[in-house]
Amino acid sequence: TVAILPLTEERDLPVDQGDGVLNVLHLSPRGFFMQSSTCHNQLCVYQGEVTAENRDSRPLMNMVVCAPHRVVAELLLASEVGGEVP
Repeated sequence: TVAILPLTEERDLPVDQGDGVLNVLHLSPRGFFMQSSTCHNQLCVYQGEVTAENRDSRPLMNMVVCAPHRVVAELLLASEVGGEVP
């Protein structure tokens, strides 16, 4: 786990691993999606938005995964992280 972030505001979160390996997550109070990636297949970008409303019905449930870059973003409810998010 790199970070647990509250979804309280709209913003872009770059995940820069260096050497041109970059993913950008778009966060909002509603949920998140992979806005862009430098991976070759772009499957993570096409996985769509994860929200509290759709997380149980998506193929990857509450996650967006960029396998080539080994990036996994997961939507957890407050109850799943002990009730409060730092």
